[in-house]
Amino acid sequence: MTEAFKLDPSRERMAFALASVLLLLPLAVFFLLPTQDGPVHTYNAELIRQALAGENGWFSQWLIANPRFDPTWPPHLVLVAMISVLPHEISEGLYQAGAILALPWAMRYAITGFRADGGHWAWLVLPFAYSFTFHMGFYSFSYGISTALLMVGYWWRSLGHWSWSRQLGMALIAVLAFYVHVFPMLVIGFFMVPIAALRLFEAVRDKGLPTMLRRELLPQVIAFLPALLLVAEFMLSRQTEVINDRPLAVRIAHLGALSYLISYNRIELIGSVLVAGSLGLMSLLALRHPDVRRDGHYWALLGGVLAVLLLFLTMSETELVTSNGMRGGGFMIRRTQPVLYLVLLLWLAWSFDDARWRPRAVAIGAVLCVLGMVLRWPAYTDVREQMREYDFAAEHLQRHETVLALNAFQGGTLDATSSKPLVEFADPFRHHVTRLATRRDAFSINNYEAVMGYFPLIYRDHVNPWLSLGRIEGEPPLVDIGKYEAALGKPLDVILVWGRGRRGISLAAIDLQLRALGFRRVAVSPGEGLMEVYRRPDSAIGSASIE
Repeated sequence: MTEAFKLDPSRERMAFALASVLLLLPLAVFFLLPTQDGPVHTYNAELIRQALAGENGWFSQWLIANPRFDPTWPPHLVLVAMISVLPHEISEGLYQAGAILALPWAMRYAITGFRADGGHWAWLVLPFAYSFTFHMGFYSFSYGISTALLMVGYWWRSLGHWSWSRQLGMALIAVLAFYVHVFPMLVIGFFMVPIAALRLFEAVRDKGLPTMLRRELLPQVIAFLPALLLVAEFMLSRQTEVINDRPLAVRIAHLGALSYLISYNRIELIGSVLVAGSLGLMSLLALRHPDVRRDGHYWALLGGVLAVLLLFLTMSETELVTSNGMRGGGFMIRRTQPVLYLVLLLWLAWSFDDARWRPRAVAIGAVLCVLGMVLRWPAYTDVREQMREYDFAAEHLQRHETVLALNAFQGGTLDATSSKPLVEFADPFRHHVTRLATRRDAFSINNYEAVMGYFPLIYRDHVNPWLSLGRIEGEPPLVDIGKYEAALGKPLDVILVWGRGRRGISLAAIDLQLRALGFRRVAVSPGEGLMEVYRRPDSAIGSASIE
């Protein structure tokens, strides 16, 4: 290998900074990347902003504030602060940019804590910046992984140096990790346990039991106790229910395909398999590395990786159950995958200290990242094109009107002659109506956050559409609009119907209800005619009070 390809550390750091900026290219081109739940977060942040400003009179009869300061509050409050000074979509775009940039730099911080000269291994995390959870709009989870990496990096740097300032810093980072997202924090904890056990054993061997208890164990207990108490209170206050638990063979298939990186279409499997294969091959090489196998930390780190792997293989797929029977969360198996692969990278960084791996890691990470962008680019383009047609409905919404969106099927469609969906996994059309509601200051009935019980805003029971309206997100939607209006004691203002006639799905039952209730189609979107707007000809503009 020539000198030109040896990449000294300073050049590598500069290249990594440039690569991090280039990660934002899709966001710069498309301005705001399409996500499934992202619009709902921005919508509820706007409602919280109005409530804090005393402007919530028009929707306070629908929603109440969650009296518990659950971990979903802080991320929403960050968005509230942003939209208070910037337009909503610019705020969400910056929020997306932060989630994209946070991961590679948090990973680099964690890696260099374990091995000061191993920062180049962070290149292999670049493909993870655009992931299933990011495109699902799980912004808190995306930030949560980065915060968990900061936690483990700070913890490693503090081992053997537990001053009071270090304990306080660790406590603050751990509490922050809990409030950003509790799940990655807990999974990273499984990785930390074998390493902590080794360090405590070494402290007993070298300094004696009393010194270990005073200088190692007690400081860590003090540092992590506040966060662990918060976790215990949160988990004990919630019931969980197993949903569609996955067989072992399916879990292994998901892991081998690295399904966490598949967001829109199955073509992305090309990139995800290459990422998984690259890390798997390097892991085999690490297992055969003779120089590091004599180091106890090598085995402790490997034990941490195996602990997370065991969690992935045995953990039940669960959802949180609220007091009114609503369920939310889920995707635990997919959410465990990235943490498993990231801690595997930490082990690899420890195992390969040879500088010859620097250009290899840089090249592999850069190629895989570019491949991922290329594979998703057509989906971004096609989704954005159909989003313009969906956005047509915004001009037919008035301030403080109520709007219900019924999607004939999930995932959008390519064109009038094709039944092939634009997206198969993360569905940016499912909650896009909340973006329109944010723009027009309208009230979206499709606010799924308000039914979960652990987000900042909660539906009052008698207006909760998930309890009395029916399967809003069914395919096709199965709803009883008249029954719901009777429960409200007031009519709905606007009904949006998206994707009629696609994939042979009939909306005859919906049409009968709309005609019986006096709704008339008042507008159809130009182009493919995918968006239909319904309202009563004599309906008053604005929302009346709920009795």
